[in-house]
Amino acid sequence: MKEIRTINPAILESTLQHLLQALTDAAPGSMYSTDQLAFQSDANLNDARSFLTTLIEDKSTPFPAVQLSYKIIVRLGIVRSNPEDYLVAISLLDANE
Repeated sequence: MKEIRTINPAILESTLQHLLQALTDAAPGSMYSTDQLAFQSDANLNDARSFLTTLIEDKSTPFPAVQLSYKIIVRLGIVRSNPEDYLVAISLLDANE
C-alpha cells in the first residue's frame, strides 16, 4: 500500500475499503491469541497500524483515505481485542482536531 499511495490514490482508497470490509466481516476478538504465530501476526498488524497513522498525519492524504484509516484502526482494535488501537485512534483524533 505504501507504493500505491504515491502512484494512484484511487487504488489506495479502494484497497483501504476492501481491508475495512474484511475487518468488519471478522468476529470481534477473532484475531486475539497468545500462541507463537499470534505474536508475529500482531507485529504485522502493528506495522499496518503505523502505516495508517502515517496516512492520517500526512496532510496530503485525501480525506476519504483518512476516514477509512481511522475506521480500520478502530476495527483492528475490535478484532484483536486490543485497547492500544483505540488509544491510537483517540490520540490521532485529538491531535488532528
